[in-house]
Amino acid sequence: MAVTARLVVAGAALDADDDAVAAVTTALAAAGAPVTARVIVEDDDVALEEALAAPSDLTIILAVPGTAAALATPAADVVRRALADVTGARLMPSEKIRAGLEQAALSRGRPLPRLTERATLVPQGATVWTTDGAEPGWLIESQGRAFVVLIPGARLSRMIEQHLVPYARSLTERSLTTGHPAVAVRTLRSPGRAGVGRSQGGRASRRRLLRP
Repeated sequence: MAVTARLVVAGAALDADDDAVAAVTTALAAAGAPVTARVIVEDDDVALEEALAAPSDLTIILAVPGTAAALATPAADVVRRALADVTGARLMPSEKIRAGLEQAALSRGRPLPRLTERATLVPQGATVWTTDGAEPGWLIESQGRAFVVLIPGARLSRMIEQHLVPYARSLTERSLTTGHPAVAVRTLRSPGRAGVGRSQGGRASRRRLLRP
């Protein structure tokens, strides 16, 4: 059984021809997990949850804008909330995210803006991915599915090479051996969730489907 991958761009700053989209798509194809669907979702909770709920073994979320401060933006809040809702995980602060952001800023010789706790929140149980010079990403596995959040940037290729490609290959190898990707099933539920609450505004869901 082949591993299916889905690429979701959270924000309207990227398109089908963007370097980050092309890099992820090419790397996953080489790893045996070709992208079968690409979706651009604007900063809307409902639309993003719908995109993440679509069946796929591996879903890659590109959170834009791709800067060290991206994790403190409303767009990043939407990504966090949607993933927490889809996986049933509580949002928790991560020191690895904080350290990764500081290291990425240091590698560029730029001071990092003062971080709030909100910028370090990730779903409980997530594995944080860090590599020299790149903004940190993370992986969370739930209900037999895997979700990866990456921040586009000049050094995204390092994150793809060091973390995404080996993980995608491991899913492919397990699929060939067992007939399914064998993603660990993890369900973390909590009646409360840290972080920014859901907006009560009635924004219409807007997303664009792109040809793979």
